[in-house]
Amino acid sequence: MKDYFNYILLVFSFLIINTSSIIAQDSIKVIDEKHNSEDTIPVSYRSANDSMVISRVYNPSTTISTAHELRENALVVLLRTNGKRLKELGILSRSTEISVKQKASILRKMEAIKTETTLVNFALIESFYNSYRFSEVYFIYDNEVEKLKSGTRKGIFVGGNGKVDETIELAADNFMICNYTLVSASNDSEGLVIYDAQMNRLKPPFPTVSVSGSTGFNMLLQILTSDANYHRKAITKNVEKLQRNLYLRL
Repeated sequence: MKDYFNYILLVFSFLIINTSSIIAQDSIKVIDEKHNSEDTIPVSYRSANDSMVISRVYNPSTTISTAHELRENALVVLLRTNGKRLKELGILSRSTEISVKQKASILRKMEAIKTETTLVNFALIESFYNSYRFSEVYFIYDNEVEKLKSGTRKGIFVGGNGKVDETIELAADNFMICNYTLVSASNDSEGLVIYDAQMNRLKPPFPTVSVSGSTGFNMLLQILTSDANYHRKAITKNVEKLQRNLYLRL
C-alpha cells in the first residue's frame, strides 16, 4: 500500500512539473506568434522620454472573418491510413537479409500500427459527431487529400462506419481541413491542426492548434485506461477545446 501511494505521489509530481513547463512553453509560443503574425497592426506612440515606440497590436478582423467563413461552410477531418509507413515496413519484412525473428517483429509492428490507426480514426469520427457543432463536418482518408484539393466533392468522403460512402457530397462552397497530427516533437504531443483548402496551415491568432492537457496528464490517462478509451477521451477533449476557441473568435 505504501508503494502504491508513493507511485501516485510520483505521478502527480511529474504532472505538476510537466504542466508548468508546457504552460511556459505555450506562453512563449503565443507571444512569439503574436509578434510575428501578419495579422497585426503597427502602432506608434510617444514614450515617457518622448521617443517614438513602434508596437504591434493584434487586428481581430481577419480572425473573425475566418471564423465566420468556417461557421458558414465546412470542416473536413482527415482520417489516418499510415500508408507510407506500412508500405515501408512491408517491403522491409520481405527482405532476404533479415532473420525470421526480425520479420515476426516487423509484422507485429505493422499490426500494432493498423490497430492504433483504426482506434484513432473511430475516435475522431465519434468525437466530432458528438462534440462538434460549430460547422458542418466531413471525413476523408488522408490519401485522398490531393483529390479534395483539386476539386473532387463526391466519392471520397467517409461515413460513420469508417467506410467511403459514394453518396456523401461536400455541399459547402468553401472548407477548412483538420488533421490530428504531431504538434510537438519534443514530447510526442498530438493535437488538431487547422489548414485552409490547400493544406496551408492557418496563422495565429486563429485557433490553428488545439491540444488539451499536458503530456503528463495524457500519460496518466493512457496508463489508467484502455487504448480505445484513451484515444476517445484525448481526442474528445481536443475537439471540445477547438470548438470553444472557435466560438470565442465569432
